[in-house]
Order: sequence, then C-alpha cells, then structure tokens
Amino acid sequence: MSSVKEKDGGDMETGIDDLPPMRLGREITNDLRRIELTFSNQPEETQSRRANPLKHLIKSRHNFRALVTYGGYLIPINVLLNVILLGRGWLQYNEPGPDGRTNTVTNPVGYLITSVMSLILIVASGICFVLRCLEFDVMRTTMTSIIANFVNAVLILASAVIYEKNERPRHPDAHITGEFYSSYAGAAVALLNALLLLMDMLITPGFRYRGSGMSRQQRMLQFNIILIVVWIGIGGYAWSKIEGWDTPTSIMFCMVTVTTIGFGNKSPTKTYSRVLQFIYGPLGILMFGMMLLHTRN
Repeated sequence: MSSVKEKDGGDMETGIDDLPPMRLGREITNDLRRIELTFSNQPEETQSRRANPLKHLIKSRHNFRALVTYGGYLIPINVLLNVILLGRGWLQYNEPGPDGRTNTVTNPVGYLITSVMSLILIVASGICFVLRCLEFDVMRTTMTSIIANFVNAVLILASAVIYEKNERPRHPDAHITGEFYSSYAGAAVALLNALLLLMDMLITPGFRYRGSGMSRQQRMLQFNIILIVVWIGIGGYAWSKIEGWDTPTSIMFCMVTVTTIGFGNKSPTKTYSRVLQFIYGPLGILMFGMMLLHTRN
C-alpha cells in the first residue's frame, strides 16, 4: 500500500493492488498510475499556479509580511516627532519672564526651514506607504518611501548636530528643550523605518509581484492609525499656538482627549478654544473607536 499526498487537496490513499491490470509490467504500471493520479486529481488552482507562478504570487491571500506592518506603525510616530520639531525653540532659560512663562530662544530661520522640510519628507513617505498598501506600483512607492526616510533622518540629524555646535555656546545659561531631543528620536525612527522597508524588499523573492504584504484588515488598521495620529498632530500644533502650551503638552492633551482618558490637568482657557474642542474631541473619539474596531478584526 502506498500513498500519494497532495499539497493543496489533502491526503488520498491509493492501493496499488486495486489498480486495473496493464500490459506494461508491474513497475512501469505503478509509475504511470502515480503520475496520472498526481496530475489529474490536483485542483485547477494548483495547476494554473505551476503554469504561471508569478500570477499565483499576485493573487496569494496569505502573503503577509511582518516587516511591512512594523514599518507602517513607525510612520505615524515619526509624524508626531516631526510636528514636535515645529513647536517652541530648542533652547530655554530656567528663569521665567515677566508674564510667568519661561523664555525660549527662537530657532534661526534655517532650522525652521529644515524642520518644515523634514515634515514634508515624512508626510511624503506616509503617502507612498498608503499607495503601497493600495498596491499601486509597489516597487516605486516603496523606493520613494525608503529614500524619503533616509533623507529625513540625515537632514534632521545634521540639523540637530549643527544647532548644538553653533547655537548652544551663544546661550550658555539656557538648557535644551524636549523638542531638540525629539529630533534625534525622529532620525532614529526614520532610519529604522527605511531599513525595515529595504530589508523586506531585499529578502522577498518576486517583490514587485507580491502586493502590499498585508491583509485587508491590516491595511485598514494602518490607515486608521495614520489618520488618528495626523489628527492628534494637527490638534497638538493648534493648541500649542492657541493656548501657548509647549508642543509635547499639547499633543498629550489631544491624546488623552481622543482616547477618552481625560486626566484633567490641562483644559482650554479661551472661548474659541473651547468651541473648537467641541468639534475636535468627538471627531477624534470617533476615529479612535474605528481604530479599536479594526484592531479587533
């Protein structure tokens, strides 16, 4: 008794002794029957897969790759870190001014332009990642996202090093703010994201034919995360300008509002800021609920 095991169709046992007699001899008969059973009983999907393997790679439903998902999670984090760079200056004096606020050294225009360019690059990287999730020219969008992350990392890292070398000696009594350290964090996240996408592209055979590397539920979750983080970044920057808070505090306020935690340590003090909160809060909570729903799926 021998068995022929099909990869896609399960197990099927066939007795040699039960086969009809043939005049070609027992050994030749058994070989021919095994070949016939192997090819004639396979599903059409398996036969077409062998005929056109690239077509199978495109239509595969189990073509999920973890590196792509991890890279997608890093993009929203980098967006927030780049938003923080646009907040107050990177140097701050310990003694408060006449209005009770600590005096912050305004960044030179060159560094502000660099921060804006970094934010544009990371937004472009996010747009390319979304297009990749939609399987729109996977190779080109992935390469663009990798290049944008590398350039973003080099740009903000060089800007932080030059700033500390040139501006710090001019203000010896000032200390470095959290916005400055977020530049190093943003560079590290951008570099890690680029390496993950590059590694996925190099180790995946037939990369351009493998689609996005994520299931439909994973793509929807990525879209929701990017949307809610961008919403938090917009709110954080807006409240830092309206209320005069530093950017990390404003982002924390938006996060506890959207997630319905509500510590209560910060609240809007101006009338138009409170009216804006009635619009911003419910929309953010709705986005957060959609993200939880897709996380469950």
